[in-house]
Parts: sequence; C-alpha cells; structure tokens
Amino acid sequence: MIRSRLATLLLAVAIQFPGALATDALGVTLTQEFRETGEPPATIIEMMFGSAHMHGGIVANGACHGDDEPKVSIRLPAGLSVRQALKSIRKVVPGPMTWQAHGGAVDVSLIAHRPTILDYRIDVFTWQPGEAISVAVDRLFQTPGVQRRITKLGLTPGMTVLFGLQAPPRVGSPPPAPSSPLHLKRVSVFTALNSIELSYPKSSFWLYEERNCGQERTYTVGAK
Repeated sequence: MIRSRLATLLLAVAIQFPGALATDALGVTLTQEFRETGEPPATIIEMMFGSAHMHGGIVANGACHGDDEPKVSIRLPAGLSVRQALKSIRKVVPGPMTWQAHGGAVDVSLIAHRPTILDYRIDVFTWQPGEAISVAVDRLFQTPGVQRRITKLGLTPGMTVLFGLQAPPRVGSPPPAPSSPLHLKRVSVFTALNSIELSYPKSSFWLYEERNCGQERTYTVGAK
C-alpha cells in the first residue's frame, strides 16, 4: 500500500512538474546495433526506443497508400546516445523531424505542427497501472470529451494498431498485486499520453498518426 501511494505521489509530481523527476532521456544509450533497410521513419524510431529501453512518443502523418510512405535505411551502432541516434535519423528522413524530452520520455514529431486533438484538455482520466498500456491509451481516446472533439475535427478511426499486448504470466507465478488507480485532471491529451506511459516501469512508447486523403480524415493511435 505504501509503495502504491508513493508511486501515485511521484506520478503526480511528474505531471505537475515535468522536469522534476526527469533523467537525461536523450543521453540514454542504445544497447544493441541495428541495421534497417527500406523502413518507414516511425518504425526506425520505434526500434530505437526499443534498443534504448526507454519511454517515448511518436507523432506522424500516415500515407494514403502504402507506396506513398517514405522509406529510409540506416545503421545505428550500440553505445550511441538517443540524441546522436535521432540526429542520424533526421539526416535520412525526407521531411520535418523534431524531438523534445518531457519528464523522462522523448517525444518525436515527424510533422510540422502538432495535431489539434493532442492539445485538447481532458477533465479527468483514470487508469489502472495493471492494465495493458494499449488498453489505457485506447480508453483515453474513447472518453466522451475526446470523442466529441474528434467528431468536431472531422476525424474517424483508421486502421487498428496491432501492438501492445502483454505477455502471458508464467505458469505457477503469483498474480500481480493490485495497485491503486492513477488519475489525471485538466491536462492535454499529449500530456496524458506521456503520463500514462511513464507510469509503466518497463520501456514503452505511444504512436499517433493522422491521414488526410481527399475528403477522408482518419487517425490511428496505439501504444506498446
């Protein structure tokens, strides 16, 4: 119980004062080398997050057709810092790419301007640390206020992101101890996404994409 209350307190501090508990997220190093050929920039960044075992977010524009999506090739050696890795990726990405550390997470944007929905302020959101992060993020976007804003923006759900499933527990292992729910109040969707992922001890990331294809505007959101 004490640990649960402490975790809740630390998360509240991180939300109200994003830099208070932050480590040098951009200074974290990649634990293994990886080479990729002909992959979308967002996929390269996902793999970088995984190699660095860190938290992060990705904002991107999705292509209307698979053939329209830019593909890049890159080699990132083990021991490279996240800052250096992002600079290397930016050199091969054919478009805008910026990043910023927020309270221990690194958020990468592959578009010029942040999507409007990410700046929408939610009244309240509650999640259980024991639930899969993909479930928590999906519920965030299903809250009535966010759904009303999505409808007002003319957005419709796009393709479902098929990642974020938790590994099944080992046979004979005890069930995880119940933990206290965590709450957010009067924060933007962007801040909520970072706060949700930072509440999970293992590395994780979230992804938000929008596609503008003629009269059709769709969004895709997921987390892992």
